[in-house]
Parts: sequence; C-alpha cells; structure tokens
Amino acid sequence: MDYPVKEIRAILNGDRKKVREQLDALLNQDLYPNQERLVKWMIDLFVSGNKISTLKRYLSDVGNDFIASTRDTEFLGWTKHDYHYVYNDILANKNQSRMGFTTTIICSLHSSLKKYYQAPDIDLKGGGDPQIVLSYLIPSHVYQLIQRCISAQEELSAYNQQAIGVVITLLYRTGMRISEILGLQVKDVEYDLLIYFFEWIRLTITCIV
Repeated sequence: MDYPVKEIRAILNGDRKKVREQLDALLNQDLYPNQERLVKWMIDLFVSGNKISTLKRYLSDVGNDFIASTRDTEFLGWTKHDYHYVYNDILANKNQSRMGFTTTIICSLHSSLKKYYQAPDIDLKGGGDPQIVLSYLIPSHVYQLIQRCISAQEELSAYNQQAIGVVITLLYRTGMRISEILGLQVKDVEYDLLIYFFEWIRLTITCIV
C-alpha cells in the first residue's frame, strides 16, 4: 500500500543531485495511474524550486492517503465531485488543527493534476463544507469595519489590537477555521516565504486604517 511513497521518501533522503533523475526513473516504471500522478506531482514540486524538506512534508501528509483513496482508480471521466470525495476522505483523517495545512497541500496536488492530467477546476477552499467561509462571501467593507472596530477598542493594548487584527486577516483571507488559526506555528510557514508572509500581514493591517 505504501508503494511508491516509500521509494519516493528514500529518493528524497538521498543525494539531492540525483533526485530528479531518480524520480524520472521511478515515473518510467510500470505504475498504476494514482502512483504515476503522485510521482509526477513530486517532480513538479522539485523542478518548481521547492525545498526537499517541503516535498517530504507534503508526501508525508497526503501521500499514502491519496494512494489508498484512489486505489484501482483509472481517473477516466472523473468530475470535480469525484475529486472532492477523495480530498474530503483525506481531510477526514486529519487533526482539526491541521486542516488548513493539509488543504494547502491538496491544492498543490490538484494543481499538478490539472496541469498534467486535465483534472477539472475545483473549489478546494470551500470543498462543500458549510463551515468554511470564502473571503468573497464577506464584503470588503464589512471586513474593514471589523478591523476598525478592533482598533477603536481603547481597553485593548496596541499589541493585542494588532494580534486580533492578524487573526481576523487570516480568517478573512484564507477561509481557515478559528481552531486552525490558533493552531498555527512558525514551522507551518515555508521558511523561504516567511519574510513575505509577515510583510503581507503588515501591509494588510496598514491598509485597513
């Protein structure tokens, strides 16, 4: 059941200079459609400049689940509903505090499937889950009003106002649940994007006043 996840992991743990060559060799083996798609996704991530550590985390989070949920699948005539079913099955096995992270990984996987296998467009943020609210469902002026109300709370220190503002911004911009926001850790943010992430937060807060 763990093939080719185990093989991919071994490649990623080996010589970085040989990763592309070895992944290509694995792709050329007699793979099932789901196995081929998983390897192709890893290659796509690698050639796009992602770190090996990123590939390892992505593989560990959804690799085996994707293979298990799509076993014996040919993907012929698959609609967005078929993909939703598989992705929801993967998410159902995850800790609630990690749902946002796993959804981001699934977005990456599906982007590869669209690129190489003509998978349909799919709303992964909504995913048919009524508990997830997309940013476009909340008018911008309402979001800005909430932020101004926070800034007007004189009993809150400037630090707490900013902290709450960041939480509201993340809720609005990502569609994550409050439990997911509260469970975020620095390690959940790609280190090569960390500076840009915090700069984006700073500019977003600055622009609302």
